[in-house]
Amino acid sequence: MKVSTKVIEKYFELCPSSTLKSDSFAEIEFKILRAVELGKVIEYIDGGNGMVVRYHHLNFILDRNLIVDMKKDTEARFVHISEKRKSEYYNTYNKVLV
Repeated sequence: MKVSTKVIEKYFELCPSSTLKSDSFAEIEFKILRAVELGKVIEYIDGGNGMVVRYHHLNFILDRNLIVDMKKDTEARFVHISEKRKSEYYNTYNKVLV
């Protein structure tokens, strides 16, 4: 899955504390991909070719295999992702063997 530069720019704007903790653009891209992988699909769009994935208060808009936009929505229901699931994803993503 690919992340558009527009989404990375919006991540800087909408998630400043997370951005400050990141060492590189690759780490920010990892966080965006993790959010999409662990988030919950809340809506299908464009006849099923796209979808909206919710992660905490963030909505990511996907078009096929590209993350094209993101929005923050504090009014809608919060989708909680546990630290355990995030850690498991990190270990799987980096193929860390314990």
